[in-house]
Amino acid sequence: MRREFTDLHEHGKNYNPFIAHITVAGEKITPQYEMIWKEEKERKELISYWHTLCFTLDTDDNYFFWKTYTNIHWGIRFKTTIQKFIESINFSGYELYIGKIKYVSDKTEPICYDVNQYVFSKINSYKDEKELRIYFLPKTQENQTLEQTVSLFLKITPEKMIEKLWLSPFMPTIIRSCVRDLFNLINPKIAENIEISRIIEQ
Repeated sequence: MRREFTDLHEHGKNYNPFIAHITVAGEKITPQYEMIWKEEKERKELISYWHTLCFTLDTDDNYFFWKTYTNIHWGIRFKTTIQKFIESINFSGYELYIGKIKYVSDKTEPICYDVNQYVFSKINSYKDEKELRIYFLPKTQENQTLEQTVSLFLKITPEKMIEKLWLSPFMPTIIRSCVRDLFNLINPKIAENIEISRIIEQ
């Protein structure tokens, strides 16, 4: 999960590259800075209710993705489309915001001046991810429980969502066999579309 990443950008804790201006010691606070700080406070309050799902637009099997974004032995990758994703999930009570990530240099300005720009921006160091991001924003925040602000569980129809599924190339053979047997038992249609990654590691 995102909060388990050691990388602070991926974790979501490091926001500094996306703040357009920061005062220096002794500098007079101007209305412009006050506005930016106010927007930053509002941004933090707003995104505390946002649930995020990240995909890659890269269709190639990727050794570094497997190593970085999955537990080495338990990773599963699947292929879908935006339309199939939306049709297969029950997100009543939430609004969806979908967009490609814009990769920007943190050495040039402006970077981000508002929340909408911020949530679909990342520094260039991550451009190889080719990320597409989906946000779930509750239509009403008053009824959100503490658990709902941390994790979100929605009902899905897997056979509608998943076109193809790959098992981690680092998954032990016996575990891979068990996973296949499990899919054959609970959802044979998905089991027919399971493929093995071509990546081989000694």
